[in-house]
Order: sequence, then C-alpha cells, then structure tokens
Amino acid sequence: MGKRIKKTGETLQEIRWNLQLKVSEFYESVISSQYAYRCERGSQALGRSRLELILKRWSILEDEFLFIKNNYEKADLEKVIDNFMNIYSIQDVNKIESLILDLQSKSGHNYEFFQLLYKLLKSYINFNVSRDLSLLKHELRPIWVRLAKRERWTYCELVLISNMLCIFEASELKTMIKRLSKEFSRYKEFKNGNRLELKMWWNYCTVLRLSNRVIETKYFLEKIIQIAVCLGDALMICEAQFRLAEIRWMENSNEDKQLHNKVKEILITLNMVGHNKIAKKFANEWKRVTNYFIKINI
Repeated sequence: MGKRIKKTGETLQEIRWNLQLKVSEFYESVISSQYAYRCERGSQALGRSRLELILKRWSILEDEFLFIKNNYEKADLEKVIDNFMNIYSIQDVNKIESLILDLQSKSGHNYEFFQLLYKLLKSYINFNVSRDLSLLKHELRPIWVRLAKRERWTYCELVLISNMLCIFEASELKTMIKRLSKEFSRYKEFKNGNRLELKMWWNYCTVLRLSNRVIETKYFLEKIIQIAVCLGDALMICEAQFRLAEIRWMENSNEDKQLHNKVKEILITLNMVGHNKIAKKFANEWKRVTNYFIKINI
C-alpha cells in the first residue's frame, strides 16, 4: 500500500510552514485568511486560477507542487513513462520484461495507457523471439485502432504511437510521419519530446533491420543523427553512424579502406565515452559483415 497523496490545502500548508510564513502573508491578496484556513483543513476547495497565483508568487512550479503533494515522489504514470524511455531499444528484453512486471503490479489502476503499453511491450517480446514482422503488425494493430481517430494525441498516446511505426505500409508512412512531425513540434518543449522522437526512429530502424530490410533504414538513420547531435547523445550518434557504414558497405564494398577508417573512429569514440562493450560488439559485427577485424584497445 503506497503513501497517501496529500490534499491541495494540506500541501499548501506544508509549503507555507517551510517558508515560515503566516497565513495572511502566504495568501495575501489571493484569498482571505478565513478562506485559507478552510482550504488547509480540507473543508474548502481552491480554484485552479487561485492556486496558480499562489504558486507563481512563491516561485513553485506546478510539477514541483504535484511532486510535493505526492510525498516527494513521482506519480506512477510518470515513473512508468521514465522507465519506458530508459529502454534503449526493442532488443533490451530484460528492461522490457521488468516494465511488464511493474505494469502487472499496477493492474488495479484503471489507466488505459498502462493497458495499451502492456500490450505494446508484450508484442516486442514476441517479436524478439519470432522476428515475424507480420505478427508484430497484427499484435499492434488493435492499439492503433484505439488511437487512430483522435484529432490530437496526448503525450502518453504519442509515446505509444511513436513506437508503432512498423504497422504502417510504405504508402501510409509518409502521411503518418507528417502528422507525427506536427505532434512532436507541439510537444517539443514538454518533458522528453525530442528524445521520444529519437526513440521512435531508432526502434523503427531496429524493426526494419531485424526484418532484413536494412537498406530502408538509411533515411531514418540520418534523421537520428540530426536529432542526436542536437541532444548531445554521443552513443546514439555512434550507433547510427555504424549502421550507416554497414549500409554503405552493402551498397559499395569498394569503399573498404574509407569505411574501415570510419568504423575505427566510431569504435574509438565509443571506447572513450565508456561504452566499451558496445565498441567490442560492433567490432565483431563489422568483422562478420566485412571479414575485416578492427583492433582497438578496449
């Protein structure tokens, strides 16, 4: 059983005590002292506009207020989204299974997002076993049907849809990307908007690559690099550059010396930023693709 979420008035009283202010000082010109006492006791409701005035006066963010109200913890919904964003790719099976277990423990919550995310994650697990893209599309389609008719998507809905690009055929994808671009521009300054877009393209490329459609990922990998540069995400830049090098090898292996040098630079960078295991993994993958092993000190 989790801690009780505090009431609005109770939380305001805690903030006031921390500021060591009298009721008249804390609520001055917003509500009367009598009104304030009733709010703090929970016998009187406080309108949103008045709450915003109080928070603004004392330089308290709305998110911070909710955090304090929730006993200095993130709400369950926010924790789940954070855990999902920490799943690096659809191949990160251990983290996916851990989040599935967490969602199962929250089955008492009547959140549509939790139910749909659970189905999305289960479909990822199945795809990692089967590598069957048609099965993945079949399992994700009901989620899309549920969300397709929305005029605008909420942030939580965008989290789901951005990880389902694989269900769209090539003829549909251009229209879908155009719509998603509008949604991402709307949420650009909200929480992890840019990182969510990066995650969307990376997971889509992973699905295509595991479905033996590697060449199709070229355009999206270039987009990933653009976003990752803006975010300063060295790991994602290196990962995308490595996958592009693989494609260039498939398209024209005559560039061998140039590509070997490029991949060596990528491996050295990964090593320098502390991703030694990924550097070793890529060195082995490059040998498998090109029959050329790049030796660096890992």
